[in-house]
Amino acid sequence: MRELLDIAFNFPNVEVAPDPYLNSPSLPGADAYAMAAKRYMPDRLLFGPACPSRALPESVATFDHWTFAPGVEEKVVGRNALAVMIMDG
Repeated sequence: MRELLDIAFNFPNVEVAPDPYLNSPSLPGADAYAMAAKRYMPDRLLFGPACPSRALPESVATFDHWTFAPGVEEKVVGRNALAVMIMDG
């Protein structure tokens, strides 16, 4: 996890979708992704439901475990993905 975050931090064209980690706070490494979203990469993380291993409602409910500063959750859950689609389009 740390290596991927290091790569994404150093290369602005790399986005990170840590689906199972942000949706499962007890997984080793989950805190590293949450810290990245909170402190130094809020514009580069993308929420995903971790399908098919988890149902969308379950993933959303578990994602709510994290506490983010105002605006960060909105970025991670939708705005960052939209920015990637616009950039690629």
